[in-house]
Amino acid sequence: MKKGYMLMVVLLFIFLAQPMAWAAQQFSGHLTEGIANEYDYEEVTFITGEPILLTGTAKISESGRTDKVSTRITYSLKDSTGTVKLSRSVSFTTTLEKKLEEQQTVSVTDADRVSETITVGKDRYTLEDCQYNRSALTDNKPGVDYFSGNWNAKKTYNLNKDQAKVVVESWGDTVGYNHAWGSTETQKIDNTITFSGKKVIDKEEYDQEWSGTYQCNLSFNRTKELTYKPNEPTQISFAGGYLQTEQEEQTLEISYDLPVFNSNGLLKNSKRETGDDSYKLLTTPTQKRLPIPLLRDVQGHWAEEDILKLASLEALPIKGNYFGPALNMTRGEFTWAIAKLADIVPETTTTARSTARKTVQEVSPFADVPADHPYYKYIKAACDKGIVSGTGTNRFNPDEPLTRAQAVNMLIRTMGFEGLAPLYNSTTSYRDDAKIPYWARDAIYVGSEIGLISGKNGYCLPNQTMSRAEAAVFLNRFIQYLQKDMKYEYRERLLNFR
Repeated sequence: MKKGYMLMVVLLFIFLAQPMAWAAQQFSGHLTEGIANEYDYEEVTFITGEPILLTGTAKISESGRTDKVSTRITYSLKDSTGTVKLSRSVSFTTTLEKKLEEQQTVSVTDADRVSETITVGKDRYTLEDCQYNRSALTDNKPGVDYFSGNWNAKKTYNLNKDQAKVVVESWGDTVGYNHAWGSTETQKIDNTITFSGKKVIDKEEYDQEWSGTYQCNLSFNRTKELTYKPNEPTQISFAGGYLQTEQEEQTLEISYDLPVFNSNGLLKNSKRETGDDSYKLLTTPTQKRLPIPLLRDVQGHWAEEDILKLASLEALPIKGNYFGPALNMTRGEFTWAIAKLADIVPETTTTARSTARKTVQEVSPFADVPADHPYYKYIKAACDKGIVSGTGTNRFNPDEPLTRAQAVNMLIRTMGFEGLAPLYNSTTSYRDDAKIPYWARDAIYVGSEIGLISGKNGYCLPNQTMSRAEAAVFLNRFIQYLQKDMKYEYRERLLNFR
């Protein structure tokens, strides 16, 4: 998904409290703790001191430029009985500022105007004041964008024209990532609600003072999966193929500690009600069949499944019906595969660009990778993003066999994890630790710590060349890490161990 479209999607959801994590490359936001799919929007209100699920729609309009955007969202919600209704209109402005040579983005969001009315039977809650501020930081790594943010808000409601005041205060944080194989965002929001005023029952007024707390944990996930689909007929030109499925899932988990009320809505002694609940919305999955090359030299091979999967993604060097699993993977081929799998190549890359007066020929970063080289735009993109840096002065050696240390180094840099290694002591437990090149030591240390690499019989073998079959297995492990391990770290671990 490209950045222009991603920004639009973020604006679409920023104040729905579900910024669709895959779109959070630029920033994300929150005002109400809700979830959505392409049809419905849901949130839980505690305005009466009890949890009430509201469902409905939200309509969005936006305008502005890339560094400052104005957005307006209107909500129309109600509960299952139709006795509780919510109408809300939100206008806000988000400014984005590039930092550290445009490697990071700082966003600040402020509410310009918020109007909201909640009716519960004959009671009418009118929002008379709303304070909201949020800021997030996005770190743009070559193949993954990581972000985190914090916010606070205070909303004051007037019940039935000064009959009572209801104040809701919120503070929260969010963390997540976005890459070609999935996205996850986890939000944790704490809230307090206080009621001060009178409750009217049959024209009788009763003084009421109560307070409560509730927490909302939200997670937003985009997943992309590959599933092999065998063909049933035997007399068909190919045995089967891979199906790519993409889907979004949003979940809301709530827990609360609130007063207990009697049937008339008055406080019932000092008793408290605690509980929890969860809600989930899924989008309709999108599916795409992938091409399946007819490779004659991989059937029964120990890496057959990995080879076919990468070949279906068109990320392996294949000529005709042969792959050559025992051949060495080259530096150029592996860089090409990473660039395709991580989707780091711009949509439009040409060898020349036209100016107002003349055509300027694009200059390659490496003398041995000219602009007409078949892997040129992939190697250049990887170089521009810091994944590769060449093997010497102005040279890349694209046809040179790839070593295991080089492969690990490229993948760790793609994820932006090289900084996770200790500054002075990145010694590994491998028996051949002393043979690890200094430039790959951090990458191999981190790769071992996160389970991306495990070695062979206690050896890392950093300087051993990697065959095409081994490279296919390693690249698939990289994809699986992005799909599963990273999501567990950002979703299940954060939610379960809060």
